[in-house]
Amino acid sequence: MSPGPDLMTSSIDALAFHEERRILPVAEVKCRFKSPAKYDDMIVVRTRMLNLRRSLIHFGYEIRRDGEDTLLAEGESVHIVVGPDMQRCSLPEKYMAPFTKAMGISSQ
Repeated sequence: MSPGPDLMTSSIDALAFHEERRILPVAEVKCRFKSPAKYDDMIVVRTRMLNLRRSLIHFGYEIRRDGEDTLLAEGESVHIVVGPDMQRCSLPEKYMAPFTKAMGISSQ
């Protein structure tokens, strides 16, 4: 599980994020399997941001077979914002605005 899809849909370049010297290591991950999938099934992973704080991002995931409504699995991941020294730091303001907009939260 990766924050990549949310970074892309929020118009944030993941490479530029790393150039800002910010990293999002996984602090916690959960997955609940609901229905089986076969090896060659095409799946869709829907990623959404559940919670956002200056130094923490919480993502939620739904996995479904492509073209079907059956929920195969759902999960969550919590990522902390750290610098190159792996010490917790704040998410730069230029990322907070698009993230809060993607969540439907006013940044004021």
